[in-house]
Amino acid sequence: MYSKLSDGQRKILDYNQGTVVVKACPGSGKTYSLAARISRLLREPDLGKKGLAIISFTNIACREIEDKLLTDFSTPIPLSHPHFLGTIDSFINTFIFLPFGHLIMGCSSRPELV
Repeated sequence: MYSKLSDGQRKILDYNQGTVVVKACPGSGKTYSLAARISRLLREPDLGKKGLAIISFTNIACREIEDKLLTDFSTPIPLSHPHFLGTIDSFINTFIFLPFGHLIMGCSSRPELV
């Protein structure tokens, strides 16, 4: 499954010391490496009830990650709860603004997106 990874991509896949930041030029395989790492993390038995939050700036990037997860790493899409794959805007709306925005704004009910 991970046989197509280069040595640099394998470092991303196997890194276990905390957060991974990948900086590289366009077309270098960052998204492929990220999808490989996500698929590996989702297969770990000790993940338990912990969830992965995979956040991007654009819907296009999210769809590309989903596509690589599904086609290259046989990961079911959409990801199930407690995992999240989406844009930073959708993350804020889903987990911060919609559940708690009414408390900050002093409204009697939760806000709705129109």
